[in-house]
Amino acid sequence: MSLAELFMVPVEVASRTPHPATLAPSSVTVFTRAQIRSMGVRSVEELLNFVPGFYAPRDTFIGPHRAASARGRMTIPGSNDILFLMDGLRLNDYFTGGALQFNRRISIGNVRQVEIIRGPGSALYGANAFLGVVNIVTEKDLNELYVAGGNLQAWDGWAGLSSPLGDGSWSLFAAGFSDDGETFDALVDLNSPSAKDPQDGFDVHGVLEVGGLDLRMRHTDRSVEDAYLFNSVANGINEFTSRQSSIWSSYDIVEGERSAITATASYSEIEAEGQILVAPAALMQSLAQAGLTNGTEAFIGGPIYDESTWIAALDWQFRYAEGRRWLGGVTFMQEELKDFRGRGNYEFADFVNVLVFGQPGPIRFYDDQMDNFEPAGDLGKRDITGIYLQHEGQWTDGLRTTAGVRFDDYSDFGSTVNPRAALIYEASPATTFKVMYGEAFRAPNKAEQSIINSPVDLGNPDLEPEQVKTLELAWWQDFGSIRTGATFFSSRISDQTQRQPVAPDDPRNTFVNSGSLDLSGAELELFGSWRDDTLTFRGSLTRYFDKTESAPDVPKEMASFIVDQRFSRWNLNLNGYYRGGTRSNFAGGPDFGSYWVVNAAARLSVRPGVSLVGEMQNLLDKSYRNPSLDFFLVNGEQNRGRTFLLGVVFDL
Repeated sequence: MSLAELFMVPVEVASRTPHPATLAPSSVTVFTRAQIRSMGVRSVEELLNFVPGFYAPRDTFIGPHRAASARGRMTIPGSNDILFLMDGLRLNDYFTGGALQFNRRISIGNVRQVEIIRGPGSALYGANAFLGVVNIVTEKDLNELYVAGGNLQAWDGWAGLSSPLGDGSWSLFAAGFSDDGETFDALVDLNSPSAKDPQDGFDVHGVLEVGGLDLRMRHTDRSVEDAYLFNSVANGINEFTSRQSSIWSSYDIVEGERSAITATASYSEIEAEGQILVAPAALMQSLAQAGLTNGTEAFIGGPIYDESTWIAALDWQFRYAEGRRWLGGVTFMQEELKDFRGRGNYEFADFVNVLVFGQPGPIRFYDDQMDNFEPAGDLGKRDITGIYLQHEGQWTDGLRTTAGVRFDDYSDFGSTVNPRAALIYEASPATTFKVMYGEAFRAPNKAEQSIINSPVDLGNPDLEPEQVKTLELAWWQDFGSIRTGATFFSSRISDQTQRQPVAPDDPRNTFVNSGSLDLSGAELELFGSWRDDTLTFRGSLTRYFDKTESAPDVPKEMASFIVDQRFSRWNLNLNGYYRGGTRSNFAGGPDFGSYWVVNAAARLSVRPGVSLVGEMQNLLDKSYRNPSLDFFLVNGEQNRGRTFLLGVVFDL
């Protein structure tokens, strides 16, 4: 793809209507399927490390996965500052507010392109489109088989089939991956045993299009065994499994030259269960000797979790003049936490009362694991109604505007209003300027509101949403074979959700709205294309201006590069990202130095329809750590060394 073609790729995430990224009314980054394949990245989360202002480091609190942050603030492992969409389906869950706790390692096998808003998006999408939106657009016309194997006993693969069906079409995609994990010594401290990070997963995605009806389904299954999990080191007991199943549809009620009305509906359910070594036999035996429990075996337990989300929406567009249109819509959503409790061979509530609050025993012991823990959170529903209205106008050949507002009403905390506005001016075919303003909110998640019977946290049902206001200035310049972009942003986050002690005599924390946070910075992008577009370069540089003590776990400077060379039957790619120094989130933790992670990928077309592929991550076998969100991992997250996969792709 040439540089000119890349910048004409239509992107819909910024306005629900197609625009090239440079003319979209938000700061937007887009990666096409060809670019993603040539890089050799293995998940959408890994790809985010090449987006200006995005940071997707390793996190192991719920087993090996990646967290994600945007524009200088890292939150919980679920990454609830960022909204993830797949073909319009919300992937964010009710319990964490984020998407990545139950959607780890999102497959790139059937991705057509990934569109990312850097900045607020609540004026269109509502909650959690706070500091970014990631829109994953899947490929419907895929007929391909990929199989690969590598070190750590890894295998990876997918298959996609599609075909016309009358006046419509169908497609089916399945993917899977597994590896035995890398061994990390002294994960928690110098005296702790080693731990691995094995992982495996399975995906199915189907699409049926008939007339104006688009029906889709998705199922994902993720599991880890014998890994560091929920503050417990690997011990032959730990395991965690999560499943997300979704079905969603859209129907074009009206599809005219000037107007369109589309109805959509979706249902998603998430189920998860885990098991860890809560306390070893030696501790339970000492408690038994002290008369605090009636059992002496190791305490084994874990959570059981189930939630669901219903969404129904009606969206419309009306073009009343050339280059001018109104958009609007209404959304009804219900989120429900259906089950959240524990199972184990001891009564967990007794364990908390005795060891945390110093109450008299005994801690009740059971011969077998039982679904007998007290509820870990208050169950219940949340009803949401959202209404948005947006106007797009092209007033001269070079002047465009976008203005919109969204109203959301929540049954638990009330309502919120979030406006947006953008002015885009093409001073010449080579020069574009943007001025953008937007507001967004992050709704309190169910864990922050209602968690109970925890030795660490207590929910606050009166928690209010966080708010952010962002001003952005952007400039794009085309120099022919080189194109550059610069975005400057300033954000103020108010009503931050923070932890504070419940009471002087209570060791737990609760969640409160407290204070504000200012974030500002610059995001620079550079694109180059030479030798008849056979050699391309893509790079980014991010620098935060006033991110200081408030966010020590996010680098102040970040950079990335992608170099791609095509010749004859070969495609070679070298890419990498730089992270500046960071500090631990926890007292007594170390500083973490800066580092580069460099990756390589190659593809050889051996004959039409058959290609050999190879990819190597952490090519230089860099040993590095990043801050952890897990307070037990004061010394940070250990990252994998060099890994590789070798495979073959068949066109079907």
